[in-house]
Amino acid sequence: MTFNMATKLVLQTVPPTTNSNKSFFKVDNLLFILFFIFLINPITVLSQNQNYLDSLETVYNTSKDDKQRLKALQKLFNATLHTNNKDALEYARQGLTLSKKTELKTAIGDFYRNHAYYYRFLPNIDSSRYYYQQAVDVMQQAKPGKRTCWNYEEYATLEILQGNFEKGLMLLDSSIAVAKRLKNGLLIASAVGRKTTTYIDMGKFDLATQYGLESLKILDTLKEPSLKGEGITLGHLGRIEMLRGNSNEAKAYFLKSLEKFEEINNTEWLSITYNEIGNLEIENENYDLALENYQKALTYSKELNRPDMEIMNLANIAMTYSDKGDYKKALKSMQESVFISNTIQSKNNMIVGYNMLGEIYRNDKQYGNSIESYNNAVSLADSISALKLLEEAYQGRSLSYEKDNNFKQALLDQRNYQTIHDSIFNLDSTKEIEELKVKYETEKKENELLKKENDIVVLEAQKKKDDSFRLILIIALISAILIGLMTAYSLRQKIKRNRAEKEKLDNELSFKKKELTSHALHLAKKNEVLQEIKAKAKELKSSNSSGGYQQLIQTINFDLKDDNNWENFKKYFEEVHKDFNNNVKKKYPEVTANELRLMALLKMNLSSKEIANILNISSEGIKKARYRLRKKLDLSSDDSLQDLVISL
Repeated sequence: MTFNMATKLVLQTVPPTTNSNKSFFKVDNLLFILFFIFLINPITVLSQNQNYLDSLETVYNTSKDDKQRLKALQKLFNATLHTNNKDALEYARQGLTLSKKTELKTAIGDFYRNHAYYYRFLPNIDSSRYYYQQAVDVMQQAKPGKRTCWNYEEYATLEILQGNFEKGLMLLDSSIAVAKRLKNGLLIASAVGRKTTTYIDMGKFDLATQYGLESLKILDTLKEPSLKGEGITLGHLGRIEMLRGNSNEAKAYFLKSLEKFEEINNTEWLSITYNEIGNLEIENENYDLALENYQKALTYSKELNRPDMEIMNLANIAMTYSDKGDYKKALKSMQESVFISNTIQSKNNMIVGYNMLGEIYRNDKQYGNSIESYNNAVSLADSISALKLLEEAYQGRSLSYEKDNNFKQALLDQRNYQTIHDSIFNLDSTKEIEELKVKYETEKKENELLKKENDIVVLEAQKKKDDSFRLILIIALISAILIGLMTAYSLRQKIKRNRAEKEKLDNELSFKKKELTSHALHLAKKNEVLQEIKAKAKELKSSNSSGGYQQLIQTINFDLKDDNNWENFKKYFEEVHKDFNNNVKKKYPEVTANELRLMALLKMNLSSKEIANILNISSEGIKKARYRLRKKLDLSSDDSLQDLVISL
């Protein structure tokens, strides 16, 4: 079965553009027919859409109310994101400029997020990540609200799609924290639902099920039911069961999900859900049922005027026909999918489509057409340096040449495939080797500098200690002299007064010592004590339904997350170890904030237990964190992480 190619197409979905006449596809009679179909059928829809856009443009150009103008720009962006992404980017830019002029923080955050959307689907991941971070930073300056949660969730989605699951989960936790402060159950359920899909992607189905059921439970408690939220969550649970191989349970969830979406007539999620059911039927090799559901998904995609979704649906239909051996229908659907990709210049989908066409043609023994399709894929993939897709094109064309008995060309393409495959594997390694060379050349100088800095720190600490001791001696000497000179009072009064003063000084000194010791131990012991209290509270809660225990646990959680102690530590640490954080970020830009904290504590030569208490994680968590950090710093099993951190 070759259905995986259709799955790739889903991930390659990008917003369309309509400003290019360049064609990478040889149009045959079928595609001429398709051209007229696409030309005639959307006329009414396009006319209606244009009227809507014109009305919004009028509001933007004539209104004197900047808030109304910003709302119009937001609607214009939403309306053009999937039909003309260059116009969408221009609306995003105008919105950002106007929002900065009006100094509306939430609007600034919205249009930063719009930029992030645009670059996410382009795709330009670095630019998208930058604008998401800008949106989050601006929203943090404003009063936390719904938009803050949306920004966290969308940023998390970007990171999760890139495989950065831990960062994605951290962003979702931030969204949940804001939603809880807002006491907004729908936002909490949404973020919990995103955690469900994250754990699905990670293959942790037990956790995915746990969070999916938790999301449903939260939705059940809402005063106003969210049928859309319930439908989405039921779909997540269906996907989990499908991946587990439990077809009956999966279909039951999907059908419940459909009922929710049909009740509110949400065509977008109806299309998505029918597509999921089609995937389920493919897994069960029920090709006719799969086609029936894919066709329904396609119908809704056309109603939405979402060519990106149509491309996916048509590709799924094509590969299903191919699996059935009906290559004529498979080619018709796949050619239609490629035609739409070509029309909106979705280049990644065009390449995937050409590769899939090549495969179908080869299965149908049309080797010449198969090779021609792969030629188109090679040409386009090479023009945009899409190495992974180029690798697939060379491999597919090699197979077609082999079937066509052109073994010389088959061997040549196989070599091209292997070359690109090796280059993809070694691309990141080359950069890492260069970084290691630079690191080796500068390591000695940095070690010498750090040694001198450490010596200075030790000397300063010793000097401070000696000065304090001298001051105490001077104070004690002056006190003794004053006491000796006090001759105006009787001996008994002197003794009483001296005893009282000595007791007071002893108490003060004892208090200062205790205070100093408490301050030193507080950071390391606080979390350990709170965790014990929390555990005890949970035990009590399990035997007593009183809400007071939950409030106690929440209070402890807030205290566990209080960063005041860490900020004080960070301040003193940076004064002692100047430029440590900057050096780490320059040499290892991929190191996260949490990993930077771990490196700072390792720098102080603290034990794993002390670090675990300070960071509020288990000892096993520390081992995992150290392992991930070693891997990210490219340390071998013979290299010492502690020595490396101390040397920085």
